[in-house]
Amino acid sequence: MKSKFDRYIYKVKILFLQLINKLRRRQISYYGSCYGGWYVACEDICNKSVIYSFGIGEDISFDLKLIKEKDVIIHAFDPTPRSWIHVNKINEPRIKLYKYGLSDKDCIKNFYAPKNKDHVSYSTYRNDQSNESIFDVQFYCLNSIMTKLNHDHIDLLKLDIEGEEFNVLEDIINSHLRPKQILVEFHPEKSSIFIKKHKFLINILKNLDYSLVHFSHGYRECTFLLKS
Repeated sequence: MKSKFDRYIYKVKILFLQLINKLRRRQISYYGSCYGGWYVACEDICNKSVIYSFGIGEDISFDLKLIKEKDVIIHAFDPTPRSWIHVNKINEPRIKLYKYGLSDKDCIKNFYAPKNKDHVSYSTYRNDQSNESIFDVQFYCLNSIMTKLNHDHIDLLKLDIEGEEFNVLEDIINSHLRPKQILVEFHPEKSSIFIKKHKFLINILKNLDYSLVHFSHGYRECTFLLKS
């Protein structure tokens, strides 16, 4: 009964948010497959936009749709070997693939394979991961990556990074960096600490002049737009 009520409340919130977006003339569109897609403020994206896509796995439908409709270059980041194979098979020249991860500092971390071998996503957190397949991965903070790529701003930042989003968002909050859009999937199940941080970080971003323009049930996937 509670689940049905929660879903009803969610639908009401989404309808209200859609009305707000319409009144503010925000065009929020869905890009990608049911599994790998994201809601984007698409009117703010053009072929000169700087787009960072962290965590691509084996579904790059979101990135390919942006390329097709907006003629953009995607800077894609994923340390997962199966992701490299998948992207190389697609052979899309406007996807620039980097084989390192994103965190709140420059460091090397353990990377744990998923327990289910049918899944693709590795994580720096042991919870729900396998101890059988571990390797070391180079991670950089967002500022270091922007320096490497000679970018002074980010128009769209997508984060699907299996728990590291909490560290990364705290780093962004405590820095001068303000991506124009932040698309993030939260993974609070990776740590008991993250369960408490989940809503806290959402509220902090809203206080930093970000508007929450879309969210999934339970606020697991969120799209934030920097107020102009």
